[in-house]
Amino acid sequence: MLRQFNRIWLLSTIGLALSGYGVLGSVYASSKEVSQLNTEDLAWIAQRIYQNEIGGNPDNLVYWSPKEEFPSLGIGHFIWIPQGVEVPFIETFPQMVSYVSRIEPAPEWIQKLHPFKPPWHSKTEFDQDLNSRRMKQLRDWLTQTQHAQAEFIYLSLQKKWQTEIQTLSVENRQKINRIMATMSTDKMGRFALIDYYNFKGLGGNPKEKYKGVGWGLLDVLLAMPDKLLAEDMLPSFVSTAKQTLRKRVLFSPPHRNEKQFIPGWDKRLNQYLVP
Repeated sequence: MLRQFNRIWLLSTIGLALSGYGVLGSVYASSKEVSQLNTEDLAWIAQRIYQNEIGGNPDNLVYWSPKEEFPSLGIGHFIWIPQGVEVPFIETFPQMVSYVSRIEPAPEWIQKLHPFKPPWHSKTEFDQDLNSRRMKQLRDWLTQTQHAQAEFIYLSLQKKWQTEIQTLSVENRQKINRIMATMSTDKMGRFALIDYYNFKGLGGNPKEKYKGVGWGLLDVLLAMPDKLLAEDMLPSFVSTAKQTLRKRVLFSPPHRNEKQFIPGWDKRLNQYLVP
């Protein structure tokens, strides 16, 4: 059973409101601003991510795509990179487990892993283990902690944002401030910002670039037009994200055949326009 717990006290300390300038500046938002993204909002965001990322199918909480070199786990499809595998992406599953385990301890076999790497070395091994006891324990834990996983995404964005925003020029900070402030006044806008971050990262990390070209949230916001009406902000975000991801494909290593991902990416981005 999914734990329901009041975590507004936590949200009021982290400084991420995703409303007004709370998420943007170098200072934290007020408690009033933070409370605008409360427990109910996070539960709604968790459900939307659950639908977007795994299609609402609990079996997909533990998944290894035939198109990827690693498994993707949880509502956010947090990636867990096998030992010896080199990919230009940031591993997120270990950090998620660390955070969520403070609320609901992970299965014992997960806790005992050393080093903290997947016990499967290939998709074949992973698929052969899908009906095992340990996989059932993992799937049950991921089902029970959906709300906490959404909190992890939320907190991770806040932590990384506070670092990356300081690396931008004053002009670019001001531009992003305007866009974020406008998008964050709307529930769907807030969801789009959080979900895209979970989907493609924040940006700014050299490891998540192809030939210097990034595709994270910051990359999308910086590529958006400077002057937009409020009602045009979210549609522009979606169209710019699509363009950014197509640019990623253009610069991606040919062996990854990333063109195959475009229809799925577009489908997910289109959901930001559907209440």
